[in-house]
Amino acid sequence: MDIFNFFTLNNSDNITFSSAILSIIFGIIACLITASLGIPQLISILKEKKTGNVNYISYWIFYIGCCLWIIFGCYQDGTKLIPIAIANIISVFTYNIMMIATYQFDKRLNKREKTIGQISSFVTMLVFCLLGILGLSLNLSYGTTAGEIITPFLAIVTPMLTTFAFIPVVAHQFKTKDFSGMSKGMSFIFVLNNVMWNLYWIFIIVNRYNGPADVTKTLVSLEDALKNGLKETETIFKWSIAATISTFVWQTISLIIYSGQFTFMLKTKNRK
Repeated sequence: MDIFNFFTLNNSDNITFSSAILSIIFGIIACLITASLGIPQLISILKEKKTGNVNYISYWIFYIGCCLWIIFGCYQDGTKLIPIAIANIISVFTYNIMMIATYQFDKRLNKREKTIGQISSFVTMLVFCLLGILGLSLNLSYGTTAGEIITPFLAIVTPMLTTFAFIPVVAHQFKTKDFSGMSKGMSFIFVLNNVMWNLYWIFIIVNRYNGPADVTKTLVSLEDALKNGLKETETIFKWSIAATISTFVWQTISLIIYSGQFTFMLKTKNRK
């Protein structure tokens, strides 16, 4: 199997070949960045032996979002999103370590609360990472019929979770100018991560869906597909395009949010 088949990309002409190469490059870069999302925060916690004003609801929403990205990438029917799958398997593993350290050094929690949080984080990581590894190694999918429901659901819900997870934290930071709950390193990694994934999605769209004309035509006919029904393979293909565009849109919104947060953090630091 060559690298194009491994990433399920087309390389039949100059445009698809170029877009395939670029999507692989940005996919690998984004994969590495995603895998390191929790590392700056982990380093900060281990260095200072404190967590600051952590919002665990936001942390868990983002964590579950990353877990769902594993399912979205590993169980696609025929066109698995390898960079997303691998990136989030590694990301969930490292994020779990960060979560365990956060619970450990949070002085607001008692021993029982710390233990429950750490065990919950570990079990969540173990379950979804195993599901991801099995999905990739055994080439599993949720099937054509189920895919008509699961694909659009994950395409909307998953990026929504990771996009809006830290909105309460960001809003609190803007209001109080207290950024202790998230390090500047983690905020910067979030911005860079969104940039790389957006570039990846752009070239995936170019490579798989013959450009904007095909995408527009597909989205217009998607409503008819829901009302009248199409051949299963055609329906899944149309859902795949809609899912790709949905993730790109949410990734762009996420980029705007975290860019604003990081810029505000830098301005606040300079004022001090």
